[in-house]
Parts: sequence; structure tokens; C-alpha cells
Amino acid sequence: MLQLDSPLRRLPKDIDPKHAFYLDGLRHAAEIASLAWERLLETLTEMADAMRREEASDAHHAAAFLDAWCIVDAVDRFRTLWKKAPFGPTEVGDCTFWEVTEQLRKVRNVGDHPTELVDHILSADTGALGTLHWLTLDDVDPAAGSICLLKPGFLPSVQIDFGDLSRLNIDTTRRTSAVRLQAGKNTADLSETMAHLKARVEHLENALAGQFAGTAETERAPSDLLACATFRAPQTL
Repeated sequence: MLQLDSPLRRLPKDIDPKHAFYLDGLRHAAEIASLAWERLLETLTEMADAMRREEASDAHHAAAFLDAWCIVDAVDRFRTLWKKAPFGPTEVGDCTFWEVTEQLRKVRNVGDHPTELVDHILSADTGALGTLHWLTLDDVDPAAGSICLLKPGFLPSVQIDFGDLSRLNIDTTRRTSAVRLQAGKNTADLSETMAHLKARVEHLENALAGQFAGTAETERAPSDLLACATFRAPQTL
């Protein structure tokens, strides 16, 4: 999601430390969400293809929910930092990021407080881990595809509800899109959320590039320290 030469990776040495803290936080949250999103799309695509071949297994279930909930947490962190950043980033579009991610926040609250909301979750029949919905286009015929649902865990009865398919926002540039995570009675559209996140990151990068345009490379602070000390245990006689 971030450009390789993103100004978020090379901040000026004289930047306000508090501003640097928020910019680093936004960058890290976006990178984590982006990594989890790409992995989730790959996993869901593999699962849809396996079901179509009648080779489905539960091997990828945990991985799918690991990345889905990772996206929720990372985007929620970005959401808070974006709103409270002291430099007040300007918004993109008609709605604020806080507004367009309100449903995601509700899903996160259910995920963070399952024991307090157990009756709410049971009444919605979404399971302890939630329910994932998505659409995967056929790899040969892009006019065909699969509508998928994954609800792991105890199933006292098997009821399949794909929801209102006419309202799905299908991205034909990717095989898998319209990814939604349901927890209790709340549903977050992860595909839409990631599009909003990408727009904010690009907007922030462009704004910073303009502000840092006169900053020489030697005036940029180093970033991303990785240190390693080698050792050898002493031999014993």
C-alpha cells in the first residue's frame, strides 16, 4: 500500500517528535492492514477454488480469521490515530474516515468483548469467531464465480444465508472481493474499508511529499532499525 519511497519512511530529522509518533503509527497500521489484506484475499481465493473442485478442507480457516481480525484491529488503530493526529490531516471524499469505519468499530467491539456479548452473538448466529462472506470470480470465466460463507465452530443447525447479493460491490480487477466480516449483528465490509484506507494513505503521502520537497536526503532521519549481535557460547571442558 505504501510507496517504496514513501515520505512516511523517511521523515525529516527536525520534525516534531509527536508528529513523528503519529505518522509512524499511521504507517505501521497501514502496512499491517495491507499485509493481512493481501494474505486474506489469497486465502479466500484458495478456499473458493478448493470448494469448486470439491476439495474443501478446514486447513485455511484459522488463517482467514487471523488476517480478517488483524485488519479490523489495524484499521481501528489507524482510525484513532487519523482522528487525533495533532497535524489534522485533511479528509478525502464526503465522509470522514471515522464515519466510514463506524461499522468496523462495532465489529471490533463484539470481537473484543465476546463474553459480555454472548447473548447478542448467539441471537445473530454468527459463531464465536464471526462469519466471513466473500465472492471469488472464476479463474477461467470472469463472468462466473462463487459466493462463499465461512462460519467455523459449533453448528446446532445448518442455515446458509448469503444476504442480498444485489448489493455486493464486486471488484473485477481482483478475483476475490466483497469481503465482509460479521460479528453478532454487525457487519464490516473489509473490501470497502481497505479502499478507504488506501485513499487516506495516498492522500497523506502526497501531502507529506509536498511538505518535505525541500528537505535534502541528508536531512532525513534514519528509519526502521534492525540490530543483531552475534555470539558464541564458551566451550566447557
